[in-house]
Amino acid sequence: MITLLIVAAAAVLGSFAGYWIHRALHQPWSGPFHRGHMEHHLEVYPTTRLTSDTYEVKKWYHSGPVLFTPAAVVLLVVGAALTWLLGVSLWNFLAFGLGLVGFGLLNDWVHDSFHLREHILHKLPYYRKLRRLHFLHHFDMEKNYGIVSLHWDSVFKTKKDT
Repeated sequence: MITLLIVAAAAVLGSFAGYWIHRALHQPWSGPFHRGHMEHHLEVYPTTRLTSDTYEVKKWYHSGPVLFTPAAVVLLVVGAALTWLLGVSLWNFLAFGLGLVGFGLLNDWVHDSFHLREHILHKLPYYRKLRRLHFLHHFDMEKNYGIVSLHWDSVFKTKKDT
């Protein structure tokens, strides 16, 4: 039971970190990360062409896993330090790490699928809502930073539903 709670906590922390990372990618101070993300918004998937047959990335180092890996490493180091300080078992730390990495990969897969014309997830009603809200994000880049969850957009007043 504790392992499931740890995996759930990792998913919540992952969604929180993902929200803030995505928000940071929209800020010029994030330098090359901002430029890469703006490439996604303005060149690869502009508002006039939000989908394609295959997911497109101009440069390999602008892909989601590359952009989010440094943050995941920081979170895992913090998790390892807390594990050691609190005397948590190695198994629970591994559950946390796998939950965090799993959530990150799910988040990236769902994001990429938003931009595909055909995808198995398109049949799910909740997914269709997320996709619509993500496309609104492409029109108003200061709204809807969440991908799998829009909870943090509600908390930080960045959610746009219409």
